[in-house]
Formats: sequence, C-alpha cells, structure tokens
Amino acid sequence: WKRTIGENVSYGPDDPRTVVIQLIIDDGVPGRGHRKNIYSPAFGVAGVACAPHPVYGTACAIDFAGGFKEE
Repeated sequence: WKRTIGENVSYGPDDPRTVVIQLIIDDGVPGRGHRKNIYSPAFGVAGVACAPHPVYGTACAIDFAGGFKEE
C-alpha cells in the first residue's frame, strides 16, 4: 500500500448497498470514523470481503489505501 490505510467493518447486513448506508450513517460510533473513511480524499483504492459470521449473520471488511504498488 502507499501513503495511508484504513478499514471499516460492518456486521449484519449482507446487501452491499445496506452495508454502505450503515457505515455512512455510522449511528452510535463516536467521531463517525466509518463515514470519514468512506469520504476521505486520502483513499484512492478499496477492497471488500464479506463472509458468514456466527453471531451477526454477515461480516464485511472494507480496506482503504491511498494507493498500491503491484509487485
């Protein structure tokens, strides 16, 4: 990765649109860190992975970076 990195994790919804809406609303999260990551101009690329979660149904991780270098 280049410059900076960040991560958002969502638990529960398995629909991509609902995951993003949940993270943008960011209810109950002091500082609204998920929202800040999504709208940060420092991040130029993102990767997403979702998998079953034994308690919440689905867990989705979104990793952000300023860029990346392929090797």
